[in-house]
Amino acid sequence: MNNDNSGKSLPSENDIRPVIIEILSNFPDGLTKQETVDLVATRMNISHDLMSVTYSKSGRRIFETKVAYARADLVRQGQMDNSESGIWLLKKRDFDKFDANQIRDERRRLLANRVIRPEQTRFRQDLIDAYGACVITNCQVLHVLDAAHIMPHMGAATDMHQNGLLLRIDLHRLFDEFLISIDPNTLRVKVSSQITDLQYRKLEGREIRIVNSGYIGPDKQALLNHYRGFLE
Repeated sequence: MNNDNSGKSLPSENDIRPVIIEILSNFPDGLTKQETVDLVATRMNISHDLMSVTYSKSGRRIFETKVAYARADLVRQGQMDNSESGIWLLKKRDFDKFDANQIRDERRRLLANRVIRPEQTRFRQDLIDAYGACVITNCQVLHVLDAAHIMPHMGAATDMHQNGLLLRIDLHRLFDEFLISIDPNTLRVKVSSQITDLQYRKLEGREIRIVNSGYIGPDKQALLNHYRGFLE
């Protein structure tokens, strides 16, 4: 392997900080400064040549200083412990303040502040009647099926079944994030290359469920608008 680092420079403190966090998260009891520096150098592919040749004999000292500055930033941000013991470790999250007897149910307040949309219930029922199952997986368990808008909800005009798809909850989330879409010309599922999980990749090219008799299928323009967002 060619380890020639000519033309390269040492990383900045901004680059080093997340690497320190990543390393120390695997060592709950912490590491010495020297151990941390060595692991950061290995993780960031900082070769001996880059530290000693490119920067002469002071190269390693410069790198250690950068790591120390990065650690100081993390201490100021409250992400690392400021112990003088010589051990570098992440600040432990405070889990000891949970008291089950002091928990107050705030859900009523949240529900009271929520915008009531009775048309959403009708929208979901229309999609259940129109499709009877998830349009992609054919799942018929109503408890895990969502009424997904193709075009975002902007009032009653968008709560028509032509602007909706009955989707399993996880697929609804992916659809809203433009990680899956429906090709408006073929009515087949498209899966983003960002999705690598096989259970979702195998949905690529699957034709969506046909709407039941008496109902209109998904609006082609609405699908096209979503598909364009997916392709961006």
